[in-house]
Amino acid sequence: MNPSVPSLIREYKYKEAFWAAAEDVMTDAESQQYFLSIANTVQRIVNLRDDTEKIHQLAKAGNPYMAFAYGRLHQLLAWESDSALTAQQYYIDAGEEGLPDGIACNAFLEASGALGEKDENLYHTLLRESLDKGSRKAMIMRLSDIIYGEHGTKKDPDAAIAMIEKFMADSTAAATDAPFVDLLYEWLGFAYKEKGDEEQAKAYYEEASRRGVNSAFYYLAMLVLNSEDSKDYLNFELYEQLTLKALEANDPQGYLLNYLVLDYIDLDRLDDERKETICKLAVEDLEMAEYYGESLAALFLGWIYEEGQYGEEKDYEKAFRHYAKGATLDDGTCYAALARMILTDHTAPQKYDEEFGYECAYKAMLQGDEDSLTTAIKGYKNGYLTHHAAAIEQFYLPKYEQCMASKEEGFEQFMQSVEEEEARAAEKEEDTESGNEGKSSAGDLYSELCLYSNEATEENLNLGVDMLWENVKRAKSLLSHDNCNYISVDEEGRECVCLVADYAKSFIKIAGWLKDYEHLANALYSPINMMLELIAEHPRLKLMLLNIQLSVLRDIEIQSNAPYELSITEEVEKEMDDLSKCIALADAGKLDEIPQSGALKRDPVEWTREWERAIDDADREVYSHLNGIPRGMGWCFQFWYERKAALEKRGVTWRSPSVMNPGVMFD
Repeated sequence: MNPSVPSLIREYKYKEAFWAAAEDVMTDAESQQYFLSIANTVQRIVNLRDDTEKIHQLAKAGNPYMAFAYGRLHQLLAWESDSALTAQQYYIDAGEEGLPDGIACNAFLEASGALGEKDENLYHTLLRESLDKGSRKAMIMRLSDIIYGEHGTKKDPDAAIAMIEKFMADSTAAATDAPFVDLLYEWLGFAYKEKGDEEQAKAYYEEASRRGVNSAFYYLAMLVLNSEDSKDYLNFELYEQLTLKALEANDPQGYLLNYLVLDYIDLDRLDDERKETICKLAVEDLEMAEYYGESLAALFLGWIYEEGQYGEEKDYEKAFRHYAKGATLDDGTCYAALARMILTDHTAPQKYDEEFGYECAYKAMLQGDEDSLTTAIKGYKNGYLTHHAAAIEQFYLPKYEQCMASKEEGFEQFMQSVEEEEARAAEKEEDTESGNEGKSSAGDLYSELCLYSNEATEENLNLGVDMLWENVKRAKSLLSHDNCNYISVDEEGRECVCLVADYAKSFIKIAGWLKDYEHLANALYSPINMMLELIAEHPRLKLMLLNIQLSVLRDIEIQSNAPYELSITEEVEKEMDDLSKCIALADAGKLDEIPQSGALKRDPVEWTREWERAIDDADREVYSHLNGIPRGMGWCFQFWYERKAALEKRGVTWRSPSVMNPGVMFD
C-alpha cells in the first residue's frame, strides 16, 4: 500500500488519499480498506465530484472498486434524473465482482423508495447477505438501524455501543480494520447523542476528528448550537472555530453552518452593509453545500427564494428548482414542498400538473414525511398514482385509515377529558365562592344562546347560525378592549362578567350541534374561522373548534367535489396535530420539550390549562389598568408588565416576549 494514505486521510486530503489507495486497490487488502473507507463515507467521497469521469472510465474498464465509487457518486450527487437506477446497476456490478459493499448500498436503495417503491423485505435480505460476506458498509447500516430504530428495527443505542466497542477491541487485538475503526468513533458519538449523553458524544466526535473524520466538526458545532446554554447564549467564538475547521477538513456539511447560525444573529441591529455581507455569505455557502449533495441546503435555498428572505427576491422558479434538487437527493421535505407548490399554492412552473404533484406527495410519504400521507391518499382516490395502486392498497391506505380512526378516537378521549376537567373546575369554583357577583357564567350563557336541545327545524337551525355570529360579535367586543367588563345577566337576573372563553365554549356547543347538518357547511365556515382567530390564547378550545371546522371542510369538499379545497383541510389537520402534541407535552409537565414555532419564542406556560383559565380574566384587568393610555412606543412593555403581574395574582408565572427573545427590538 502507498504509505502516504493514512496520513493524507488524517490531513483530510481525501482526493489524494483516494487515488493513492487506488494504485494497489485490486491487489492489496489494506489499500482496499482505505479506499472503501473513503468511498463509503458521504462527506469524503463527494470530494471526488470533479473526478467523476475518470472514475467512470476505470469502472468501464472492469475495476469493481471504481464501479462502486461511481455508483456512490451517482447516488449521493444525483446529477441525473435516473441517478438512482444508474447507481443500482453499478452496485450490482460491484457486488457480482465480489465487493459486498455494493450489495449493501443496493439494499439501501431498495428501502429508500429511490427506485419507485420501498421494499424493506428485500432490504433485510440483501443486508444479511452483505453482512455475511463481510461488508463494512452493511455494518454501518445495521448500526444506524439500531441507533435510530429504522427499517423496522427496535431502537437500542446501548446495544449499538456494545457492538461497536466489541468490534473495536477485537480489531485492535488483531491489528485489522484500522480505517474502519476510525470511522466508528463518530458512530459512538451518534449513539451517545441519541441517548442524551452530549458530553460523551462530544468526546467521541473530538476523537473522530483527530482520526481524520471530517464530518465530526459539523456534529461538534451542532452540539454547540443546540446545547441548553445556547437557548440563552451561543458561544459564537467556538461555533466559528468549528465552522472553519469543518470547511478546512473538506466537509460539505460545513457549508450549512453559516446559515444555521443566522437564527442567533439579530440582523436588524446590523448596518445594511454588514447584514448584506452575512446573508450573501450564507446563501453562497448553501449553494456550495447543495453542489456537494447536501439536501438540507437545497431545502433552505428553496425556502429562501420562495419567501424572499436574506436579501433575495422572491423567485418561485428558483425555489422550485432548489426543492427539485433536494428531491433528487431523496429529501422527503423537498418532495412535500414541490407537492405544495403544485397542488396548494399554485406557484410551480405551469408544466408541472396535478399528476406530478401527487407523485411528489407520494415520494415525500415514502421518505418519511408524515403529513404527505393524506395528500397521497387523496390523489389516489381522485384517480392519480395508479401505477402505485398495489403498494397503496396493501400498505398506505390501511395506514391512512388507521391514522384517521386513531385521530378520531384520540380526539373523542381528549374532548371527554376536557369536559371532565371543566366540570371539576366548575365544582371547585362553586365550592370556594360564596356569591355569584362578578362570576363568569359559561353555563348560563349557553342556556341563553344554545339551541342544542331544540327541535331541528329549519327556523331553529338558522337561528343557531345567528347565535354563532352573536357569540363572535360579543367575543370580538371584548378583544377590542373598548369594554373590558362585558356584563351579562343570568337566568336569575344576576350580573355576571363574561370572558372570551365563555363565548367560545357556547360557540363550540352550538357549532357542534349544527355541524351534523351538511347543508349548513358553507354557513358555518366563516363564523368558525372568525372565532378561531379570537381564541388564539386558548389552545384547547382552539383544538376543539378545529375538529368541528375539519368536519365542515370535509362536507364542503363532498358537496363541491373540488380538489383545491384539500389544501385547507390539510392545513387544519396539520394544525390539529401540532396543537395536540404541544398540549400533550404541557399536560405531562414537559414544558421544555414543547417546540417553538415562528420567528419569536413564546413561554411554554401558554400551553397549560392554568394559562387558559387565567388569561381572559387577567387581560380584562390589564386593559382596565391601561385604559386611556396611548398605544405608542413602549406600550407593549407596559402591557407585558401588567399582564405578568395580573397572571401572578392568579398563580401563573409568565415570561414576556422580551424576556423570551433577548436582543430582539420590540416597538
